[in-house]
Amino acid sequence: MSIAMFAAAGFHCAADVAQSAGESPKPRVVFVDHHVHLLSPQLVADWKSLGVPFSRPDSMYTKATSYLATTDGIEPNPQAAPRAVFVPMAHLYGQESFRTALDINEADEAERVRFENNHVAREASHYPGRAVAFCGVDFLRPYALAEIYRCLGDLHTSGIKLHLASAGADLRDVRQLRQLARIAAIADSARLPLMVHLDPQQRGLVAGDIQRFIDIVIAPYSRLTMIIPHLGGSGGYAAWSQDVLGVFVAWLDDEADSGRDRAGIYFDLSAVWLSEESEGVPPSSAADAEALRRDIRRLGPDRIVFGSDYPVFQPNEYAGALLDAAALDSVTWADIMQNQVVGLWPIADEAR
Repeated sequence: MSIAMFAAAGFHCAADVAQSAGESPKPRVVFVDHHVHLLSPQLVADWKSLGVPFSRPDSMYTKATSYLATTDGIEPNPQAAPRAVFVPMAHLYGQESFRTALDINEADEAERVRFENNHVAREASHYPGRAVAFCGVDFLRPYALAEIYRCLGDLHTSGIKLHLASAGADLRDVRQLRQLARIAAIADSARLPLMVHLDPQQRGLVAGDIQRFIDIVIAPYSRLTMIIPHLGGSGGYAAWSQDVLGVFVAWLDDEADSGRDRAGIYFDLSAVWLSEESEGVPPSSAADAEALRRDIRRLGPDRIVFGSDYPVFQPNEYAGALLDAAALDSVTWADIMQNQVVGLWPIADEAR
């Protein structure tokens, strides 16, 4: 599958990261991966029908077992094994260019979105205590709210995933922000996390646009649990991603000063380190690494969770490269790798 199609779908411009020859292996830790993509066989077939090549066997994209097999050192005890949040790509069907190329109408589109969410939920159900599934949807499509309610009621998914770039969102459009706020209200009421790929990859945005998102979508819901992938960007850790996170850090500091700790706001590390140029995105620089180290410390490790963005990245190799870039002490790094969003595995956690 091409990097361009991965980027368009939200997989991000990044190549697989491998350790260089002769480099000592990183110590293995039990980790929680909050950003693992699974595709249904239908979506793989749809992409292939458009002439997109896939470089790996279909099972690498469609089966939970393929991801779990990449996590070295898995223990027989599920409570000691790595855990994964499986994130569907159902939002892709909301893209006008994609559904036009497939020549599908709105009813077919909604059916394929349902099939996608069903597939990911079913795959996660095979690994209770180790895997959970989120519900994915394009938040601007007419069926979006109905599909979210179906996911939560029938599939019992553990969270909601929205991708603003895929939806063509405009953070300057208050009507769109209010629609996002409706979904935040659903997540808040259900006590489930909302994952939002925040960067709409739209030119001309400024810090005030991010603050408007915070004020309308997050601030009214004091108990909201939210995961912001890629530290607020779309891959790499260049100036825009740093600016986005800076707005959040300032807001969280102000909230803490006012007695509101907003403990449910998390940021994942998926795709924040690029080892080489891809699709015009330059490799992460020494300056990017320094900014990454600075901002992880500013944000604090308790708010940071690991995410691999599999299958673009293999989790162990990506974790090793990221550790090199972040240059954190071993205790802080182990804490981040083992952090998990509160409430994702309540049954397994209560049994421990």
